[in-house]
Amino acid sequence: MASANDDFIMVDLKTPFAVTNTNSDLGAFYRECQSAPQLQAFMEERTLAEQVGDLTKQLETFETNMRRYEDILSSLCQTENNN
Repeated sequence: MASANDDFIMVDLKTPFAVTNTNSDLGAFYRECQSAPQLQAFMEERTLAEQVGDLTKQLETFETNMRRYEDILSSLCQTENNN
């Protein structure tokens, strides 16, 4: 199996007005993005009950604010050109 660094192919770009070596800067940026730390939200395993409880709270919030959302949508639809 190939590592993440093996998948990276550097293309030599000839930029007309570049003063510094942008190829190494781009390569360094790409490698930093490839090895970014994992988000903390994905590190914690939540139980099914916690996930369902969270969804229930979100649905309740959306239902209580439904009139506000409808007002926003209707105000967007009432523009001069109706786009």
